[in-house]
Amino acid sequence: MEINDIEEIRYRGNIIDIILDINLEIDAANRWELLDPHAMIEYSIQGGGEVSSIELIDNGMRVHGHHFSKRDIELIENYLREEDIVNRTKKYFT
Repeated sequence: MEINDIEEIRYRGNIIDIILDINLEIDAANRWELLDPHAMIEYSIQGGGEVSSIELIDNGMRVHGHHFSKRDIELIENYLREEDIVNRTKKYFT
């Protein structure tokens, strides 16, 4: 998996939804017949903050049955940490 960019950030009280534009390996994209894959990350900002869930979405719809690999989850978490997305976002919404 490769992360291209941040597509959207939504703030819902103690939750931040972060939508990332991603590229999946060709086998996964073909198997799931994906046209426009994105990762939707739900991040809880209570306490120390943590990723609550990561979902694959395509054309705005959740792809049921898909599970990100441990490597993909680590890649997403590292990207959020390196880009300081959560702290930068909290400044605008709190």
